Amino acid sequence: MPAMKTVWIARSIRHNGLPMSIRRFTYRGRAEEVIQFYDRRWKGVGVTVKSHTEDGYRVIGYGTRSHYFSVQVRDGIRHAEGRLVVSEVGRQPKMETRFPVPPGARVLSVVESFDGPRIAETLIVNDALRSESAVSAWYRSRLAGGGWVLTSETNGAPGHASVMDFQRGGELVRVMLADGEAGKGTQLIVNWIKEQ
Repeated sequence: MPAMKTVWIARSIRHNGLPMSIRRFTYRGRAEEVIQFYDRRWKGVGVTVKSHTEDGYRVIGYGTRSHYFSVQVRDGIRHAEGRLVVSEVGRQPKMETRFPVPPGARVLSVVESFDGPRIAETLIVNDALRSESAVSAWYRSRLAGGGWVLTSETNGAPGHASVMDFQRGGELVRVMLADGEAGKGTQLIVNWIKEQ
């Protein structure tokens, strides 16, 4: 949109196996002006879909056979702000990873971002079966067996995440663990910097 200032958040990522890119933007005007601009631009080309998010964004989207374009915008203090997202369509989402996950744990999200020869992979995992200490012990054992070295560990105070950092050659991984919902099981966020 003319006069829109954009910054890349993620030029090339895969979310659950689906390629996408995301830019953050600001616009010296109102969110309604942004919605109207894209509604006019996409009208006649295809069907637009409008919605709202729980965190106050207005969303307008448009799809082709190969891509889905969406604009998420809300009014800020001095300007409208939001995100421009382009994603491929026509593929089934895949929540696959080569990083070890405790047996029975469920992978909720896999995001891969590409930066030259490195790939950063972020996993969100729910282990409803094990306590935080049991998951922590599982990772210490499993990763040590795979050649990873524990470089630092911080045990979180009640209500805060525990963090374990591992290294294997040029690869780094951070495993953050917190109590699951209603104090049952464990929620994990894994950030893995790996070679392509």
